[in-house]
Amino acid sequence: MKFIFPSLIAEVANCHGGDEKYLRQLLSQLLKSRADAVKFQPIIAAEFISARHSQYQIFKELEFKTELWVELIGKVKETGKKVAFDVYGEESLALALKCRVDFVKIHAMDFDNLALIAKIVKAKLPLMLSTGGATLPEIDRVMRLAKGRTVCLMVGFQNFPTPAEEANLNRLTFLKERYRCAVGYMDHVGRETQFARTLPCLALLKGACTIEKHVFLKDLKTKYDWQSAFDPAELDQLKADLEMTAAALGKSNYSLSELEQEYRKKYRRCAVAGRDLKAGEKLAAKDIRFLRIDFKAIDRPFHRNETGLIGRTLKLDLPAGEIILKENLR
Repeated sequence: MKFIFPSLIAEVANCHGGDEKYLRQLLSQLLKSRADAVKFQPIIAAEFISARHSQYQIFKELEFKTELWVELIGKVKETGKKVAFDVYGEESLALALKCRVDFVKIHAMDFDNLALIAKIVKAKLPLMLSTGGATLPEIDRVMRLAKGRTVCLMVGFQNFPTPAEEANLNRLTFLKERYRCAVGYMDHVGRETQFARTLPCLALLKGACTIEKHVFLKDLKTKYDWQSAFDPAELDQLKADLEMTAAALGKSNYSLSELEQEYRKKYRRCAVAGRDLKAGEKLAAKDIRFLRIDFKAIDRPFHRNETGLIGRTLKLDLPAGEIILKENLR
């Protein structure tokens, strides 16, 4: 799998609160949306949090059975959308392999879990690396381990929501140049701020090829991960914004589009007779003016500084202001 530009990943996270009905309803809408991929967090609490932690029971309630994940991932794949898992340990990696996901994501908290990352690399799964909170030496080490594999470094972190001034969009350019790999942006700005749709578009300008956006059902009570989330309809609006931004970037080379060539024709000055000219006269500089002309039926005029005009002989009479065409000269 390649991380296409501009791709939009719908991040389900834990907005479902462990409610299967909520999850199914959200997924049903996402499958009709313009999201390119759907990413899930299949929680297995014992993989990453101590049973003595104050939030252990909360995470335990977010768990679903393997059979449900297999079913839901199958539904995503039927639509042609890509599907991904966050992987926190060997059990969730095994689940990802069982469900045949298209790529997996590793949180920065697991950058020191080199054994897990090595197994992902060995499995040849495309890998997204969440760099929020990671140091450069930690990223260096993981990138060396993943050398030769498809990797996308993701910029951003969740602070429920994260202030726009913490977006760190310049990191996208830095990481892309340092590691010569794909980069993406995880948007966590407040859902109702003016930057909720702007920051992802700005991220494209900084080199991001993919955008991850949290999703939820805004018409239903949502316990978790709603602060920076869009509902599926809002997600479609964001996708349209991203496509327009990508189109506005244009091509990397310098070439004129058909529309720009028409603009050039319309406004560029061309050679016209500076006075009434007779057939047989040789053209001198004083006989010529350069003016804007109507190009509707003109394909071969002379432009300023173009050779092959001065000293040529007219085949026919030309009144003052008439266009001087190449076929009218000897």
